[in-house]
Amino acid sequence: MSKSKNALFSQEIGLRLALIFGSYLYNIKQLHFGYWSKDMKLELSNLSKAQAGYCGLLRSVIPVNVKTILDVGCGTGALAQELLAAGYAVDCVTPSDFFTSLIASNTDGKSEIFQTTFEELKTDKKYDMILFSESFQYIDIEKGFKKAMGLLNDNGHILISDYFKKDKKMVSGKSPLSGGHKLVKFNELIKGLPLTEIKRLDITEQTAPNLDLVNDLLNNLALPAIECLLKYVKAKYWYNLACSVSSLIFRKKIDNLQRKYFRDERNAENFKKYKQYLVLLYKLNLS
Repeated sequence: MSKSKNALFSQEIGLRLALIFGSYLYNIKQLHFGYWSKDMKLELSNLSKAQAGYCGLLRSVIPVNVKTILDVGCGTGALAQELLAAGYAVDCVTPSDFFTSLIASNTDGKSEIFQTTFEELKTDKKYDMILFSESFQYIDIEKGFKKAMGLLNDNGHILISDYFKKDKKMVSGKSPLSGGHKLVKFNELIKGLPLTEIKRLDITEQTAPNLDLVNDLLNNLALPAIECLLKYVKAKYWYNLACSVSSLIFRKKIDNLQRKYFRDERNAENFKKYKQYLVLLYKLNLS
């Protein structure tokens, strides 16, 4: 969440589109990865079930003494809603105007919503656990841990569920997938902090299928729709000049988008090759 305003805006637009599409067609209310068991067929109609499995996994990791939670980068607030229903007191952090209203609706006014980046959060509250569900990758590691530890009660916990970049020495070639902190750097930094690792779960195999699902949607739905729209626009003679000018201006961006999203490289195989999805639970140890 230390990204520039432009990067945050681009990220939010992508999340909004995903939410609009998913909620309209498949009643999907969450924006995080799904947890795909071996017996679950990989299709969009099962995504909400896979996401429920992911939420269930996170809930199973929460220590029994945790009562209060700060959900950092909480998306739509759907996970916070589930945690509230389970009896936890949950507050939320989001830098987004758009998602703030959704979070307020989903949490029914039971959560305090801090509309800010995590690094700039100001509060006197303390929590039993700080939760980062696919949000830690957007936060500076050192600043993030320092901030989190300052918000914890004695013997509090930090729960991180996110994917990381594997060590370059372990893989060949350049990753076509962006995102995630370097796992080597993360592990090294943790060693110098007053944190005891309680649990480390590798769920790469169970989350990687999401990439195949997204890749299928991009190439079989988004790309044909874009191509159809471009053909229509170019067919209108009075758009020709505008198309020519905009093509010159945005050609590089368009090429980058095609290279990033429509080359069949954003798939489960490459995700497992270059990324590692971990659920990490740490306990603050100041004694």
